[in-house]
Amino acid sequence: MAKVKANPMDKFKEKTSDVKPSSFVTESLIKSEIIILPELKDLIPALAEDESRQLEENLIKYGIKDPLSVWETDAITVLNGLEANSPSHDLFADLDNDTTVYILFDGHNRYGIAKDRNLDFKVNKMTFNGLSEVKDYMIDYQLGRRNLTPEQVSYLRGLKYNELKKAGKASGKSVKEKINVAEELAQEFGVTDRTIKRDGEFAEGMDKLTPEFKKDVLSGKSKLAKKDVQALKSAKPSAPIDSMAGVLELLKEQEIEKDHQSEQKVDELVDRAFSGYDLNNDESEGSVNTAQTDLNQLDAFNLDEFKGDLQESPAIENSADSESTEIYETEPVLTVEEVEGDLKQLFEQHLSKDVLIQIINKAGELLNLRD
Repeated sequence: MAKVKANPMDKFKEKTSDVKPSSFVTESLIKSEIIILPELKDLIPALAEDESRQLEENLIKYGIKDPLSVWETDAITVLNGLEANSPSHDLFADLDNDTTVYILFDGHNRYGIAKDRNLDFKVNKMTFNGLSEVKDYMIDYQLGRRNLTPEQVSYLRGLKYNELKKAGKASGKSVKEKINVAEELAQEFGVTDRTIKRDGEFAEGMDKLTPEFKKDVLSGKSKLAKKDVQALKSAKPSAPIDSMAGVLELLKEQEIEKDHQSEQKVDELVDRAFSGYDLNNDESEGSVNTAQTDLNQLDAFNLDEFKGDLQESPAIENSADSESTEIYETEPVLTVEEVEGDLKQLFEQHLSKDVLIQIINKAGELLNLRD
């Protein structure tokens, strides 16, 4: 029987089966699989045009000396840290949950230039417990830079505040167990806790802007006021806002809607405050209709006429067998008149947001007195 000649490749495979890939091969593999996560890239303040040009010239001339840093983790860990509606979920659609991934978190500007100019670079691997920890690391690193604008500092502090708040809610801790995030960050950065909270509002507002407009605001190029950005916190634009005019228009619409809601609330409270009186009795002397009072038109509301009409209207019966009594029989007249006097003065003012809030509070006081 003829002897089967051994395949030399079998011996080679046997000899090399336990050999680990070289660091060069490993690094090349990592560089080919780097993932850019928008949630992390957006944390990096964009370079000005001249800064970007200068960086590119330096990298072409001297090469990329400092390694780019990547987060080595698995796909499911990243997915667990993303918002439910994040488009970044699509980046991992074809990967198994336990697939090792490499997420770039330091060197985004250099990476973009390296890809465009076919420049080589080294990679530094790091591990973190989750996406929020990576964000926290990046924000702290950026805040350590000395060339940040006041807007960038406020934005980064606000991002950190919002991330830590979110992490606290997700932990399931009780209110007493949670650290006061604002106070903790205020001590860290040497500002007040109120400043930290305003930074959080600023960061939320900034995320309603387009990337290009956001860059202009953070660089100080745009003259959009910080308070206007903070006011965007609760706004729900149909698309990211790309100009100062767009911001101001949205805020105007938002203020009109708030005023409308406040007016409705005032109407409701005033109606409830006087609900014990027969406001629709046309046959009664001095009825509300003869006074031509319209509670749905706050600017036309005349409290003197309304009060005079009520004094001649039937009072609420205190019990089933009691007779109608005078309107102020069981209430301190002076106290009621004081509240009504305050309301009258408020109604005579321009119905701004602050005035409407005061009216709501006063109407609530009057309601309690009537009860």
